[in-house]
Amino acid sequence: MENNNTKKRIDFKTFMLMVWIFIKALVIPKFAYRFRNMVIIFPIILLIIAWILLPIPIQTYMGQNGRAEFQKQNINNVNLLYQMEDTEFEKIKDLGLRFDLKIMYEETTEIDAKETIINVGNDKLYVVVDLVEEDQIKGASTHYDYVNFFDTYVNEEGNNTLLVLYNSRYLVRSNNPKHSFSNYYEYNMDTFKVSEVDKSTFANFITDGMINVIINTYGWYAALYTIIIPLAISLFCFIIFRSTSRIKRFKNYLNVAGIVSIVPSLLIFIFSWIFPNLSLIQYYVPVYIAYYFFFIAIISFKKEKVIKVEDEVKAD
Repeated sequence: MENNNTKKRIDFKTFMLMVWIFIKALVIPKFAYRFRNMVIIFPIILLIIAWILLPIPIQTYMGQNGRAEFQKQNINNVNLLYQMEDTEFEKIKDLGLRFDLKIMYEETTEIDAKETIINVGNDKLYVVVDLVEEDQIKGASTHYDYVNFFDTYVNEEGNNTLLVLYNSRYLVRSNNPKHSFSNYYEYNMDTFKVSEVDKSTFANFITDGMINVIINTYGWYAALYTIIIPLAISLFCFIIFRSTSRIKRFKNYLNVAGIVSIVPSLLIFIFSWIFPNLSLIQYYVPVYIAYYFFFIAIISFKKEKVIKVEDEVKAD
């Protein structure tokens, strides 16, 4: 019995020692070298965890505060929607639009106006309805030509913003120098009748679609930052350095990539909760790449720095 208890104590001590070594490997390259031959699934799991964690703070923030941020930064000139007079909003109501299962329909077949102009100060919002046939499937190709829109409608005193309502998505485009881009967005609400809401509800309806796109985009950015880029630089280092480096196999570089991902991910994750409006996720890549190459440089070319960790552990 005594021998068994002793063995258990030794096993637990060894386990805790390995945990401590792994923690040190997160910040000290010579200890990361100790884990260069891990099973390749281990770094993949670490990279996937980083992918899951990294966008959570900014996605949560945008889900809760997206409307306020869009108005504060006037992204896509959304303030035109919130600031238009009720009389101007009546022009949109007169289009007689409703949305069922995120598909737009005409409330009546006797609508003459397919385009209306909303004036907010010197700025103009051009609302264009471009319905595809109702019997066409969701996602049918759109056919409104907006390429020459800003050449046709010149507004020297203010900004022009174009909102094209298609059957299952909408386009927002602006000539505001700060927001001179266009994008397609999906309708967010399944059921929505424009004639029965106020302007704030309609503005939120349009803005929420943009917010959802941004939230999803952060997820794709995180996948690029935490999986694709680490795999790419691991392959790059393997090809470039394997003939001169101490580590020779691709999995050695990938194992380092997995270990190195932990500290930058935790830093960005923690500080993104503290400063969510700064979009700190965009700084992950330069921090990660600098951190990774620092580890690879020490492990590969500083032989005197990479001592045998096993000997150091015995000394401890």
